[in-house]
Order: sequence, then C-alpha cells, then structure tokens
Amino acid sequence: QATLNFLIGGQAGIAPSTEIVIVGQREIDVVGNQVILTAGKVWAKIDKQNSQLQIKTSGGVIGIEGTELLVSVDENSSVSEIMLFE
Repeated sequence: QATLNFLIGGQAGIAPSTEIVIVGQREIDVVGNQVILTAGKVWAKIDKQNSQLQIKTSGGVIGIEGTELLVSVDENSSVSEIMLFE
C-alpha cells in the first residue's frame, strides 16, 4: 500500500496491485491535476480548495474540490465504482 500527499492539500491511499498514472500541471494546463486509474482502488481525502483534482477512469472523470471518496476499477471488466464519504 502507498500514500500520496497532494501539494494542493489532502492525501490518497493506493491499494496493492493498483495501476495509476499521475498527470501534473506541466502535462495538462487546462484540466489541472489528474490521477488516471486503470485498475485497482484509490481512497482520497482532499481538503476544500479552489483548484480541482481529477480522478479519471474508463467510466469517466471525477472532479474533486474537497471530499473523501473511494474509487475502484475492476481489472477484468473495467467497471468503475465510486463511494463518497463526505
């Protein structure tokens, strides 16, 4: 398991065997910060802010400005699930 701490405030826990790609401001100027989840689970608690963190899955894009959530993508079916806690 790994934990990411975001400079914009907040953190994310990444489950074992999870595949993600982190895209920063240098790669995408218009969209902002993005985490691309291809398989596995990511838990994130992001502090309330003006700038948006995005989690992208095969099912869509989630824009987060301050919440706690769990996002998972099934490796075999690519089905995305999102659970909001706040």
